[in-house]
Amino acid sequence: EQRDAHEFASALIDYIHDELIRVTKDQKVSLPTDDYFRLDVKVCLTCNSCKYTRCKEELYRHLSIELGKNENEDHPWTVNQSLEQFFVPEVREIRCEECDVGTTATQTIQVMSRPKALLLHLKRFIVSEATMSFRKNRDRIICGESISLDKFCDNSLKNKDKESYNLRGVVRHIGGTASSGHYTADCERICEETEGSQNKKEWVAFNDGVAKSTKLEEVLQKNEKSAYMIMYGM
Repeated sequence: EQRDAHEFASALIDYIHDELIRVTKDQKVSLPTDDYFRLDVKVCLTCNSCKYTRCKEELYRHLSIELGKNENEDHPWTVNQSLEQFFVPEVREIRCEECDVGTTATQTIQVMSRPKALLLHLKRFIVSEATMSFRKNRDRIICGESISLDKFCDNSLKNKDKESYNLRGVVRHIGGTASSGHYTADCERICEETEGSQNKKEWVAFNDGVAKSTKLEEVLQKNEKSAYMIMYGM
């Protein structure tokens, strides 16, 4: 039976987090699941009539981002463009609780805290209205060696040191439907320390029980049409 890698990763992080809470109980310790996979954001709605604003904080373990397509096919869509699309202000139909006149509000999202690891899920499977089934979006996307959330941060974070994320791993889906196919992964790992090679890193391609060395250039190229989940780390 086909299992979705995105659903599995989400469930696994939540399971590990719950187990850590159970083991540590009331101890005031920083949990690894929060250090690495806790992205706090502030979501605000501003009435377009009276400008009344109400905000709430939300927690994300990962971000699910849309795939787009540039008019010029020689310039493929990038992960940075997907992030900009995720954080772009959005007009929503909602009645204002303050003035009771406004029927639309502008929603904004700002990052309040940055995790050590940024896990991105690409929405490659979309519902086809004709068949009412999932079809796969095979559009190209450029992962990029590094990305930044700085432009999407709250002012309190913008005043701190700028942080960037470097590519650490990619899960790719090979196949045409959401209910079939095959998953492989490319990951960066630290080599065993030897004299003169401290902290040296290498890329490894995993395909079921087979693991072999690969290069970053190959990782970026082969995942343009099949990347499904992307991991960046500080």
